[in-house]
Amino acid sequence: MHEEQGSSDGRRGEDRRGQDAVVVLPDGSYDVIVVSADVDATDVHRALVHLELAITTGPHKGEVVAVRRALSGGADPVELLGLPGTLRVTGSRPSLEIG
Repeated sequence: MHEEQGSSDGRRGEDRRGQDAVVVLPDGSYDVIVVSADVDATDVHRALVHLELAITTGPHKGEVVAVRRALSGGADPVELLGLPGTLRVTGSRPSLEIG
């Protein structure tokens, strides 16, 4: 299992209409699945991946949140697609465990 701190603040990403939906998720634990994984080219000094996670249970089921995290060991972000995980938000700070 991989657990890393996300660099976002647990905010939801764009909604399906392309408009920013900036609402902080309440502290808690969320079951998620990786629905998008792309290399973040904005930081040339670190290998970051931009992930979009769909929440699969609870009152936020179906919502998609975006986080960035470091790539470990030159992994291919595509390998993360479809993997389940747990997003934990504590003090508005996310941490993500995949696998």
